[in-house]
Amino acid sequence: MQLRTICLCVALAAAGHAQAEGKWGLGLGAITATSPYLGESRDFLVVPLVSYEGEDFHFSGVSATYDLYENETLALKAYISPGFDFFDPDDADWQSMKSLKERKFSVMAGFELEADLGFATSTLSAGHDVTGNASGYSLSWGISQHYALAKGLMLIPEIGVVYADAKVVDYYYGVDSGESPYFGAYEADSALNPYASLTLMYQIDKNWQVFSNLEYTKYDSEIKDSPIVGRDGDLQFLAAFSYTF
Repeated sequence: MQLRTICLCVALAAAGHAQAEGKWGLGLGAITATSPYLGESRDFLVVPLVSYEGEDFHFSGVSATYDLYENETLALKAYISPGFDFFDPDDADWQSMKSLKERKFSVMAGFELEADLGFATSTLSAGHDVTGNASGYSLSWGISQHYALAKGLMLIPEIGVVYADAKVVDYYYGVDSGESPYFGAYEADSALNPYASLTLMYQIDKNWQVFSNLEYTKYDSEIKDSPIVGRDGDLQFLAAFSYTF
């Protein structure tokens, strides 16, 4: 399961503070998503949600941001959050996949620029892996809009792209020469993955909220063509509730 999915879940919980009263948030989320790796089944995970909204510092379970600059239309933040997928061969379903080496998780640290365009909100971020595992960088851009459907009910569509450089893509989806007797060597280049998502949020009262998200990511050919990848994309769904105080 991609760590981005968990990040999204806790970030949505924290986003409810814009309507709810309180700095701390607690909740529970259910996530279903697929791993890109060959032979992996769909995962189902229940995760606790913990978030904190301060004046400048914001924490959402597995990621954190700090406000550096803000005016009426622009907001610049520093962030740190989990990066791309990870792979443990001991947990693989197929014997061929068990022959691979471990792909460890990455942690991306960087900057995020959010711009209010009037008709939508644009978000651009750039980060670099600080663990030394993937040792590469990623860029992402997304544009979203909030639609109030009824009192307390909001719909948020979003589209965007995530770019990962060759170091990141090759670390997770490449195969070294002699790494496995089942797979030939494969050197992956940089990848650009487009995504589209739809979020539905409902503010029950000043403290309670529920939300759900459906997102599809289409993998770049550099990822799809890897011999250890078994999917063209990932469809994930999450549902959760949170309480702020």
